Amino acid sequence: MKRLLISFSQIYLEPGAAYGFSDRLISELQKRISRKSLPSEKFHKKYPGAERLDFSLSASSKIKEGHVRGTEYHRSSKEVECALTLTFSANDRSWKRRSATGIKNLVSCVETVFANFELEVPASWNKSEILEFYLQDPERCVYPYGRSLARPTRLSDKSAAKTVTPKNWDKPTNNADDEHDPFNNPRQRSKRSCELMTEEYFWDCVDEDSPFGSDEGWDAYYEFRDWRRENPKARIRTYINAIMLGRARGYNKTLTSDDAIIESVRNPRKSFLGNEFDKGVLDVTIIAICLTQLIDEGHIEPAIKSFAEIAIARQRHKAFRPSKNRIKILNEIERVLREA
Repeated sequence: MKRLLISFSQIYLEPGAAYGFSDRLISELQKRISRKSLPSEKFHKKYPGAERLDFSLSASSKIKEGHVRGTEYHRSSKEVECALTLTFSANDRSWKRRSATGIKNLVSCVETVFANFELEVPASWNKSEILEFYLQDPERCVYPYGRSLARPTRLSDKSAAKTVTPKNWDKPTNNADDEHDPFNNPRQRSKRSCELMTEEYFWDCVDEDSPFGSDEGWDAYYEFRDWRRENPKARIRTYINAIMLGRARGYNKTLTSDDAIIESVRNPRKSFLGNEFDKGVLDVTIIAICLTQLIDEGHIEPAIKSFAEIAIARQRHKAFRPSKNRIKILNEIERVLREA
């Protein structure tokens, strides 16, 4: 009987509730759970022909115990997707302790699924051993940069997002204790961003073609601020490398070739970090991060401009079917990068 291919993916929906399990930890989990994972008669009967079992991880601060939200069989890909919601303690400020709790929760949830399907749990799937693996090097197992802030609501009134350079400008008001919304409050923008980002669409939080109009762009802005608050002197490249799970070197010009872009659109899961990001999401996130630094800090580090150039080249490719408006905006973002 063919062995089940087991994988883990992370899709976090609740703002602020997210475990940034790294590729290193995910690979270890997959290796441990797949050692003796043969489809049981019950599993085979319910999902005939299934070859893959994917655990889709989410988290919530509103539950006390992790649970299985449900399963769905994708016949075309022969994959069973099992959605797990893990507990998340927003009040625990120690990301190491919080992550350890999440790992314990994950191990128990997977065991529950295996028991329900009468699958044999490998001896290697041992909670103590997995925790020991995590505790040997927590920072390589979890990237604690994905936490979101409680953020202002995006306004649908585009007139509120017009670019206005206030008189007697000093510097943007970035007080973490205040509600921070530079898209609707020009005083919270750096002077340099006002000089370069003069078009209204730069501050539009509704239009999907705009850098902060999508959910991904909007989230990228506030998640970067959260990270910066805890890492005031760190270089932005460190943050981008963390987002890319330590694989930033792989995000290079080879990804801008016609073949690479077309393949990433046709087979998103096989693209660079395709198991972590949906199609085009990483590109949009990188662009937003670069503009975020300009908005908050008045400059863009030269070391990260190349990432944005790659992201723009990819997003502008015909395979992504960009609208004329989207191409216009991407061209203007490219101008901002050159001048910042």
